[in-house]
Amino acid sequence: EFLARLLSQSGDAQTQFLLEVAEDLGRGLERLRPGDIDLVLLDLTLPDSEGIETFIRVIEAAPDVAIVVLSGINDVALAIETVQLGAQDYLVKGRVDNHLLVRSLHYAIERKRIQLQIKRSYEEMEVRVQERTAALQQAIERLNSEVAEKRRAEEEARETNRQLVTALSQLRSTQEQIIQRERMHALGRMANGIAHDFNNALAPILGFSELLLLRPDTAQDEKKWKAYQEML
Repeated sequence: EFLARLLSQSGDAQTQFLLEVAEDLGRGLERLRPGDIDLVLLDLTLPDSEGIETFIRVIEAAPDVAIVVLSGINDVALAIETVQLGAQDYLVKGRVDNHLLVRSLHYAIERKRIQLQIKRSYEEMEVRVQERTAALQQAIERLNSEVAEKRRAEEEARETNRQLVTALSQLRSTQEQIIQRERMHALGRMANGIAHDFNNALAPILGFSELLLLRPDTAQDEKKWKAYQEML
């Protein structure tokens, strides 16, 4: 009756707001369940609930609905606490007129609408941040994988270079050994040739010497001696 009287004194306020009354908290929570209520004018003193607990149960049941507390309790601390918990306004019965009530209802609905927009924007931004973070994480993982792959390729290249250097060193050593063997073989062949030539040169001398030993009288024959010398 109190609310209906105030709204009736506000001209077209009755056409702006459709008033529904719940006699206790249980019925009020049941009415909130469909989700078609825009604003709750809440009395903290109800037959089945009283004080701040009443407000807490309502805001938990309808967190997206604007709530204006209209209470007979003139308690500043209680008013501050309800606003801190999410109430759009705290009005005291007997200190509110029709104009203040209507203005408070409009402001409450608008503030709640803005709060919900901010909440949705924040949630959307949070989703985008998470998506960008996930994409960045994937990019970092790809980069780390590419860096690791590059490091492995560099290590393999260094290992290949080490193997090539070792193989080249072994090849040079083998070549030097082959060259040394070929030199020794060449020297051996040269020595054999020299020895052969030397033997060929000594053979007549040895033969003539043996002849002189066997036939000393040959030295007395001047013609034979000269012929033998010319043969040498």
